[in-house]
Amino acid sequence: MKIVKSENGQASILMAVFLALLAVGFMAMAIDMGYFFREKRMAQAAADAAAVAAAEESSSNNSVNMQSVANSISKMNGFDTTLASNPATVQLNSPPEYGMYAGTSGYVEAIVSQPVNSLVLACSTLRGRA
Repeated sequence: MKIVKSENGQASILMAVFLALLAVGFMAMAIDMGYFFREKRMAQAAADAAAVAAAEESSSNNSVNMQSVANSISKMNGFDTTLASNPATVQLNSPPEYGMYAGTSGYVEAIVSQPVNSLVLACSTLRGRA
């Protein structure tokens, strides 16, 4: 067996391994960000639908059912509040606390949030507000 004493090309191999790991990291991050944007959009759609349903329930002078209607509409949009692990939360504010109509009576705000697992980051909570 011949022992090679030359170290020519060692830096090229190390650089190729480093660049491959870097590319895999960026690819994983890109996949996570795409997934987060999708989940954020879904949470926003669920919050919009929950706010409209709660406002409709409020306008019919039946404000007792506002939370249950918002929960059921959120569940129809994929955000279940009754799950054992990682349940969604639907918070109704009447009058709203955020936005252009903050503090104005006659408006309803819905905030839908749920913890989301990812590949790179440990855990994140996405919120949709309408």
